[in-house]
Amino acid sequence: MADNALTRVEILMQQNRYPEAEQVLRNLLTTDTNNITYLLLLGETNYQQDKFDEARSIAFHLTSLAPDEPEVFFLKSRIAAEEKLYDEAEKNIEQAISLNPNDADYFAFFAQIKLIRKNILWR
Repeated sequence: MADNALTRVEILMQQNRYPEAEQVLRNLLTTDTNNITYLLLLGETNYQQDKFDEARSIAFHLTSLAPDEPEVFFLKSRIAAEEKLYDEAEKNIEQAISLNPNDADYFAFFAQIKLIRKNILWR
């Protein structure tokens, strides 16, 4: 049953139906409160809905549950960047890169942060 629900969450997220995906994830978490996959997806759905406080809270909880999970630090970095906390964003993306140096998305996001900071300086 959880596999079907997780597939449904992925489909809803692909369709940008984040509130519905969030509800399915919250239901899944009632029976498996510390499931890292569910929590990561819940953090992502909150991030996509601009619920940065909730996404940040989930990400920090995940840091204690899965300190070696690079996706946690990627999420934390994206949240920080949205809030223009670029030092924090860089620190977190660097941690994601150190945990998984083979993920091109992390390097691309790191470059994006650097570019934003450079553009700020040139204004």
